Amino acid sequence: MEAKSPAQMAGINPGDELVAIDGFRVENLPDRLRDYDPGQEIKVTVFQRDQLRTYPVVLATPLPDRYNIVALRDCTPEQQENLDNWLGHHQTAINI
Repeated sequence: MEAKSPAQMAGINPGDELVAIDGFRVENLPDRLRDYDPGQEIKVTVFQRDQLRTYPVVLATPLPDRYNIVALRDCTPEQQENLDNWLGHHQTAINI
């Protein structure tokens, strides 16, 4: 669970067992959340320390879970140094 996520802000904690969203069992969370839009309020039911609890959660815009690294046409020496440090070795920038 992301720090300061809508679920955490609503009171749901890491380790809580997700049971349902709006009264429907959750088998695959990403698939279930596709039915909703950012800004919508949902009711999330969890087992929290062996107690069944339901929390209202206002959905946020999903954060990306993947990024693409694209080489610049003309790297400055500082950008090349940052790339080398990030990769942990010398990597020549790719010209596009």
